[in-house]
Amino acid sequence: MTTPSTPKGVLILSNDLLTPFAKTSDYLAAALERRQIPAYVRDHAEARLLTFVYSGEMEAKAPLAQEAICDGLRELIEHAGIDTVISLDLNWYVTPGLFIDDAAIRSIHSFWFDDFRSWCTSPWNPCFPASGDVFQRHVKHPKVTHHFYGNSQALEAGLLGVTNQRLTRLAAPRHLAQNQSPCEHTEQLAFIGNPGFRGTPHEGAVKLMDAGAELEELRSFCRDAILQHPDTRSVAWFAEEPSVRNLLAVALEARRQFPYRPALQILQLAGTHYPRAFEFVNEKGIVLDLAFLIKLVNRYDRPAFVHRLWKRGWIDVYSAPDEWKPYGIEAKPYITFGALPGYYRKYAAHLNAPNSIRDATANEKLFEIAASGRLSINLDSPDVRSCYDEGEIMMVDSLAGLESAADKCLNDPDSALACGERARSRSIREHLWDHRIASLVSAPSASV
Repeated sequence: MTTPSTPKGVLILSNDLLTPFAKTSDYLAAALERRQIPAYVRDHAEARLLTFVYSGEMEAKAPLAQEAICDGLRELIEHAGIDTVISLDLNWYVTPGLFIDDAAIRSIHSFWFDDFRSWCTSPWNPCFPASGDVFQRHVKHPKVTHHFYGNSQALEAGLLGVTNQRLTRLAAPRHLAQNQSPCEHTEQLAFIGNPGFRGTPHEGAVKLMDAGAELEELRSFCRDAILQHPDTRSVAWFAEEPSVRNLLAVALEARRQFPYRPALQILQLAGTHYPRAFEFVNEKGIVLDLAFLIKLVNRYDRPAFVHRLWKRGWIDVYSAPDEWKPYGIEAKPYITFGALPGYYRKYAAHLNAPNSIRDATANEKLFEIAASGRLSINLDSPDVRSCYDEGEIMMVDSLAGLESAADKCLNDPDSALACGERARSRSIREHLWDHRIASLVSAPSASV
C-alpha cells in the first residue's frame, strides 16, 4: 500500500564536523522550504559526544543518555509535525528504534555520499551500539529509502541486500546558478579538493607520475603493490586461507581492466573461480574490506590528474597544503564554504575527478562547477556521461587526453566559457537540489 508522499515537515540530521555534509544539508533544507515544506536541520552533536562519554566505565549509564536524545527529538517531531527524516549517509541512525518505531515518521531517506563500510568505520560517525541484527533491520526497514548517486554504488548496495533504493544523482544549490561573479583567470585551470584517498602515497607511484606514466600504468602499480606489500590484516587472511590471495589478484586485475565496474560485483564474479576463498571471505565478514582494496586500484587517478597539469604549470590547487605535499604539489590555502561560489567563477575551467574509494564518479563538484557556468574536465565514465554531454563538460580517458583538453581551454577560453554556460543551462533544467527534492516528494511512499 502506498500513500501520498508530500511531507508535512522534514527533519534533516547533519554532521557538522564534515563541511560537505553540513552545506548539503542546508541545500536540502532550502530546496524544501522553497516548496513550502517546513524543514528543521539538526546536527547530532549531542549523540556523538554522548557515545564517547558513555563508553568504558560509564557504559552502564548509556541507556539514560540514549533516552535523553530520543526525548528531545521526539518532542521536536511532535510539535513540528515532522513525518519525514532525511540525512546524508546514515546520519539518521542515532540510536536504535528512534525513527523506525515512531508512528509519526512515514519515511526516512539516506542520500549516500560514502559507502556502508566507510560510514561504519569512520570515527566521525559514532552511534549508540546495537546488538545482533538490529543495525541490519534498521538499514533495510521498509520506511527507509537509500538514494545512490552512482549506478555501481547502487548495484553494490543491492548485492548487500539493500533493495529499497533509488538512483538519485547529486546536484548543485540554486544560488550557484544565480552567481554572476566575473572570470578572473583564463591563463590557469583550478582544482579545488583533496587527493581523494588520504593515505600516504607510495613513493614509487609519485615517481611514475613524475616520469609521465599513464593511468593504466598507475593502476597496474596499485594492483601489484596491494599484493606485494599487503597490510597486516591481508597477511593474516592469506595465511589462514591461501586462496584468498588468488581471489584478490583476479579481482584487482579485473578492476584494472574495468575501472568503473563495482568492486563488490567484481569480487563476487571472481569468487566463482575461487569458491573456497569467497566462502572464507563471507564467513569472516570481510567482503567489504576486500572490496575496499579493489577500489584502491583507482587511488592515483585523481592525484595523477592534478599532478600532470601541475607539472606543466597550468593549474592552481586549493586544499589543505599538507595533503598535496607528498605529491610534490604546493596547494593554495583551503577555500571556505562561503567563498566557494566566487572561486568557481574565478576560473574559466576546472579539473574534476572522483574519489577512488567510492564506486560513483558523478561527484558533487561536477554539478557545482556546471551550475556556476564554468567548464569542468572529467575522467570519462558512465555516471558522468549520463549527466552532461560533450559541449557542456569535457571528458577524457587518459592523461594525454587531459593535457590536450587543458591546452584547448587555455588557448580558447571563450569556447570554455561558452561550454560552461551550456552546462549552467542544463543544470538549471535538471541538476539542482530543487529537482532532487521535487522527485523525492512526488514519489509514493510505503506505509508500514
